[in-house]
Amino acid sequence: MTPSPSAEIEKTLMSLIRAKDENVVEKILEDKFFADAIWKPVGGSDNNYATISNQQTDPINALCEKPINSIDHVLLKQCKLKDGDPEGPKAPKNMNDAVKKYFGITDGNFSELSQEERNELANNIMIIADGSKAEPNIIIADKGEGQKPDDFEDTLLSLQKGNKNKIKFVQGKYNMGGTGVLPFCGKKGYQLILARKSVELEGENSEWGFTLVREKPDVPDNYKTTWYEYCTDSNGKIFRISGKPLKILPENKKMEDGCFIKLYNYENPHTSVITSKLWENLNTKLYAPAIPISMFENRQNWDYLSTPNSNWGYKILYGNRFRLEKDHRKHVHKNFSIHSRLRNFGTNKIDVTIIKHASMSRNKKNMTHYFRKDNEVILLTQNGQTHATLSKARFNSQTNLTSLADYIMIHVDLTDIPREKAKMFMAARDRARKSEDFKDLKERIFDDISGNDQL
Repeated sequence: MTPSPSAEIEKTLMSLIRAKDENVVEKILEDKFFADAIWKPVGGSDNNYATISNQQTDPINALCEKPINSIDHVLLKQCKLKDGDPEGPKAPKNMNDAVKKYFGITDGNFSELSQEERNELANNIMIIADGSKAEPNIIIADKGEGQKPDDFEDTLLSLQKGNKNKIKFVQGKYNMGGTGVLPFCGKKGYQLILARKSVELEGENSEWGFTLVREKPDVPDNYKTTWYEYCTDSNGKIFRISGKPLKILPENKKMEDGCFIKLYNYENPHTSVITSKLWENLNTKLYAPAIPISMFENRQNWDYLSTPNSNWGYKILYGNRFRLEKDHRKHVHKNFSIHSRLRNFGTNKIDVTIIKHASMSRNKKNMTHYFRKDNEVILLTQNGQTHATLSKARFNSQTNLTSLADYIMIHVDLTDIPREKAKMFMAARDRARKSEDFKDLKERIFDDISGNDQL
């Protein structure tokens, strides 16, 4: 008996979801199912490499953009359910207002929720590892608004459309940061995108849509650069199956709707479980996420995952701001705010945390609890995401506080920075432009730190 087209589509989808690496994906693409597939350039342009390759400079910053997008879409879902148009008069005016209105969290303080409530909230967004130890696949799954298959090309597969540019309570505005992961997806650039519009928004009849993105493998000789493309069926439509819960989450749990993105052979610089060093990195880069995020280590070939009472298989990512508040007695010697001269940059304070010296604590590795890549001392954030950092070397050269350099963490929240000064941050949100405004910002920060009596 010949299987129905919908059964064949679902079988192919599940094969891609379960594929352990890009080599398996390659074999799946050799199947007759893809014989008539049409491949289209991401964003509608075969010059998209110029945009996609000009995103984040390292895989951790690139990966951050995925849960940031998920946070946006969890908030957008709540807004559409409760307040209608995200650009309308009832919509929250900023991200802090949104999480307070929809989840009862004031100023990012997760301690207002019980541990059970925090766990439930964190399961709205998941970062999952599967595949091999050396080259894991990274999955980002969320219970946000999702997308209809017919809308993929204007949303998940678009570039620079500015879909969120008028929505005040989300981070996204450039409509390209999420593509920054593609150059770090193995040798082939494979990314699976699966989404279903929220049943609460669309009803039970909403369909799942999916596509596979890759770096074009057979670029004609007369082109100087490659580009990224995605597959559609023989009619140029996004593949789709009927809407139903799919058993694709850790512990064989069902996913009802939302968005599921799989990055094959992702270039994770840390070969340990993702709940260790990658978790530490993300706690710095997502210093104060609006919503906590669940992280699951789903690779079963780790001996210590089977250790009784081990927490290596699952951890919640809260961001270092909340971790420092939560672990205050254990790790923090002192924290306070400095009144600063940064009003022209949208704030008037600098938050300072001094970590306990080893002699003050039983724990001899206090700073490793708040891992700082490249000795980052000062974090400049917007909506909880680190946009730029200043190093320990810069701190030592600009202040008279060198004895504190190994124990100090400084946070400057620039969420309300005026639009004309925000241009100092690159669109990739991982570094700052060497502009006069950025030079002025650094000088003011270091002057305020150096002149502070408490320090």
